[in-house]
Amino acid sequence: SGTINPSELDPAKEIIFTGGNFSTIDLWRDSHFPGVDSSRIRINSTAVIARYLLEFKDSWAILPRDTAGILSALYGTHVCAMSDPPASREIYFLSHSSTYKSNSPAAEMFLKELKAYEQL
Repeated sequence: SGTINPSELDPAKEIIFTGGNFSTIDLWRDSHFPGVDSSRIRINSTAVIARYLLEFKDSWAILPRDTAGILSALYGTHVCAMSDPPASREIYFLSHSSTYKSNSPAAEMFLKELKAYEQL
């Protein structure tokens, strides 16, 4: 645990998680490491990120909080909060214009989960 300032991080040692469209993280990276695009590796699998974090002890990655917690529990990776973290991810719900279609069980379940996530 603890808090880390982005200035303490070496951008060349970042393992970039590409599993999703995280434009806010890209903006954050550009603001803290302008003109730098020299990370070791780009990975779209959290299981593979865990392997590399364990193999390269000085590496680091930005992951969603729940994913970081799972990797920490499974592999003992160290999780830190950031003093200037990336902005929250934006999540959208799109539905059919027909009220019949938008009230499907899957849509209702998604909306329930989305509302719970918003409360975090």
